[in-house]
Amino acid sequence: MKSILEGSDIPAYLDGEVVRMPSNARSAYAESGALTSSAIEMGARTLLFHWSGDREASTLRLLLDHKGLTVDPDPEVLILEATLQELARVLSELLKDPIPNDVELATNIKNKARDKYDWVLPEQLLNTSFARNQIDVDGALDIARSIIACHES
Repeated sequence: MKSILEGSDIPAYLDGEVVRMPSNARSAYAESGALTSSAIEMGARTLLFHWSGDREASTLRLLLDHKGLTVDPDPEVLILEATLQELARVLSELLKDPIPNDVELATNIKNKARDKYDWVLPEQLLNTSFARNQIDVDGALDIARSIIACHES
């Protein structure tokens, strides 16, 4: 999506009124500030454009929640109940403090049963299975590092 928003090509399969949609989206993207920043403050909230996969974004949401930030569960854009300054502080702490591992994070998930026979697994095995399939701590920390780097420059 980021490459589409930052590009200039109009897909050949678009026609009629739809052909203007990429241009409109690109204009809105540039005007929002997301072109130069991955986090945009909107009052007491911050929109975080993570430009990553669902596993990394969901894990970052879990880590931020672990640090006490409220994050709306939208997978595309993380909406934080925090200012940009608060987010930067929490991300810095996150990278300095001991990080819970993927299984520890999975213990806080209420609905872990995703696969057909998950309902028969003991809790510890279900936590391990969920962690291995749904959580990416390293990917989430990469997002945190890139956000901090973007806002330090």
